[in-house]
Amino acid sequence: MMRIGVSGIYANQIALNIAGNNITNVNTDGYSRQRVEFTAEKLGGVDRVTVTRLLDQFAQTQLRKDTSNLGFTESYLAQADQTDKLLGDASTGIGNNISSLFSSINTMNNEASSISNRQLALSQFQNMLASYQRQSEQLSSQQDEVNKQITSYAEKANTLIGNVYNLNQQLGAVGASQNDSQRSTLLDQRDQYIQQLSELMDVQVTPAQGDAVNLTMANGQALVLPDSRATISAVPGDPEPRRLELSVKLGTQPYDIEAKKVGGKLGGLGAYREEVLEPAQRQLGQMSLAMMDAFNKQNNKGLDLDGKLGGDIFSLPVATAYGDADNSSQLHQVTGTVVDGTQLTDQDYRIVFTSATDYDVQSLDESGKVTGTLASGTVPASTTVDGLQIDLVPNGAFAAGDTFTLRPTRDAAAQITMVMQNPESLALASPIRVDQGSSNLGSAAVSSVDVTNTDPATSGFSATPPPLLDTTAPGRVVFVNDSQYQLYDQSGAAIGGVTAFDPNTAIPAPPLDYGFSIKLSGTPAAGDEFTISPNIDSTGVMTAKSDNGNGLKLAKLQTDNIVRLNQSGDSPVTYQSVSNAFAGMVSQVGDRTGTMKIQNQAAQALHDESQGRLQAVSGVNLDEEAANLIQFQQAYTATARILSTAQSVFDNLLQAIG
Repeated sequence: MMRIGVSGIYANQIALNIAGNNITNVNTDGYSRQRVEFTAEKLGGVDRVTVTRLLDQFAQTQLRKDTSNLGFTESYLAQADQTDKLLGDASTGIGNNISSLFSSINTMNNEASSISNRQLALSQFQNMLASYQRQSEQLSSQQDEVNKQITSYAEKANTLIGNVYNLNQQLGAVGASQNDSQRSTLLDQRDQYIQQLSELMDVQVTPAQGDAVNLTMANGQALVLPDSRATISAVPGDPEPRRLELSVKLGTQPYDIEAKKVGGKLGGLGAYREEVLEPAQRQLGQMSLAMMDAFNKQNNKGLDLDGKLGGDIFSLPVATAYGDADNSSQLHQVTGTVVDGTQLTDQDYRIVFTSATDYDVQSLDESGKVTGTLASGTVPASTTVDGLQIDLVPNGAFAAGDTFTLRPTRDAAAQITMVMQNPESLALASPIRVDQGSSNLGSAAVSSVDVTNTDPATSGFSATPPPLLDTTAPGRVVFVNDSQYQLYDQSGAAIGGVTAFDPNTAIPAPPLDYGFSIKLSGTPAAGDEFTISPNIDSTGVMTAKSDNGNGLKLAKLQTDNIVRLNQSGDSPVTYQSVSNAFAGMVSQVGDRTGTMKIQNQAAQALHDESQGRLQAVSGVNLDEEAANLIQFQQAYTATARILSTAQSVFDNLLQAIG
């Protein structure tokens, strides 16, 4: 009877401690309710007391998965929402500055000789560029923020991996001592660390020897093994160092992995960077390059207020490609220069050398996968793809396998500079004028004057004006009858023979190309003539300072489709206006942000459901524990009575014997 009482007191004391421990930890994150189980002794009393940790393994595994998905959507959405607000802010966005610029160009065209109107327009050019630069810098700041968070999360993950490994070792020691309550507490701590780690990345847990577990990433990369652990860190990307990625090192061998592929918050940051941030940066750069290049080219086709052919308003950056870390030399140089902004895409490119002299240019999608080979070349010859001239300068010699990644648009908006300083340099006037003969009898009239090229090397314009036009450039159109004309140059010599007149065909008719042409409408009469002359006199002074022929074409760029819409290799090439391109970029970011909000809400609901299912088994129920406490207290008291009764019987027995 004494042995029965002692075993009962011991058993119920443990039960009271466990019930009290459950109640005390009702608000402890990760705590799993413990339950006491008794095993009866054949000869009476309690033989064994076992502390059982109540846990639904399936619910726990699902919760880890749902926690990773929730972490992914939360980190993605937090960053995407910032980008969406940044681009959608009408008060500080690019859209308003573009509208203000073209409004000032229209005002300038109304009085082309006004210096004050020109100065206002020049200031608006600067404001527009500043808005591009500001948004580019803000997007670049988000890139820095992503890098900081990747670094922070990697450090936190590294700490958690170490904690899991250390608890594996402790559980090995505790298992030998059969201390069930301490074992349960250590298991809870380890599961809580794994739960926290699953918020940062997808992890897989498999049992190992004893209470130890193996921990791996979703791709199978080991993080924790019974006798070793990995370290995870943020490292410079290859080929672009500023684009941080992850490196996992187990033993002496590092394994690099893209952040977007690990899941959890780290994966969300990587996916946001690839799907929202970098596409927005590339599209912003594409728009800015297309717009500034269009302004440069159009200004080059006019005359400024000093009677000189127009120059560039902006200086466009030259993009330098990133070389892979294992290239034959880090001093090789591959660059991209914009030659036609309307042909630029928002894609990146990869240049791969197939030998020391031969190379291929490949287009990439937003994930970095090759979508096609656009061109092949041989050093030292450059090549042009999508309006981009690619130049290659080796340090000694390239080698087969050398690979470069060219990002011509991503950072372009921040690198464009304004080079025009004087308002007089805005070339509003057309460089040529067309005068109708005073004795013309027909109804023919000038319908358009089109200047396409003012480069003296490839056009009829002079390298050293005055005169502005070469003597061989077209100078007079004379109709021999109502359906044919003869073209004469500036010196009066005939250009070709008699040509049939077509109001839809430019004069001079193709294939003749002098960098300018005219079109006539109506019906000419025999003897009618039109004189083509430069818009400056023999001394270089403008003959019509109020001419806004080229200024109107500058204004028309607001609605012209100058931004390429489709991708490399697509045919036919399609275009859109700058305003539509900007609206499309804002809409794309908004759509992806909205989609992620929906996914985040769904992930939160699934997470809460999984957590509730786990808590239904592992969570502490205060009412139940209070009842257990009363039950075990009564059992303890009753068992103590067994001891006192046994003592009384023993005392009476001694008295009887004595």
